[in-house]
Amino acid sequence: QNSFNKGTFEKLFKKSYLSFQVGLRKPDPEIFEYLLNDAKLKPEHTLFIDDSLEHINSALSLNIIAHHLNLNQHQTLTSLFNEY
Repeated sequence: QNSFNKGTFEKLFKKSYLSFQVGLRKPDPEIFEYLLNDAKLKPEHTLFIDDSLEHINSALSLNIIAHHLNLNQHQTLTSLFNEY
């Protein structure tokens, strides 16, 4: 099974957003709005993956595509990406 360390994972993206850096926290929709505005993303073209249904529902309320990573079924990011 593949695994990602923090440095490797962040290389997959142009930019990462950490709660403590932007001063906002999930599930507050404001963090999603900040990210969408800062990155100039359209919610309907944005995928959010999280293991918390509360966070998923917050993203969905802004029309962001969201996928619940079900840790109870041992789903990982690697297994999720391998599905596609």
